[in-house]
Amino acid sequence: MGYPSVFDPSGRVGNDYGIFGLPTTYIIAPDDRIRYVVYGRINPASFRVALESLLKPTPSETAGR
Repeated sequence: MGYPSVFDPSGRVGNDYGIFGLPTTYIIAPDDRIRYVVYGRINPASFRVALESLLKPTPSETAGR
């Protein structure tokens, strides 16, 4: 994997985010908000688009440029 992943054997992170099924894929933004969720199998192309959309600067981040 070329992106950070969480191994959560204690279930603490799962409890914090309300994760209830496997497999489940979450993209959590730097502000700790869940921005993308897929229950079950994930389409790699859709996942890539979701990741890329979160990596783009927001209008407020680019306003001063």
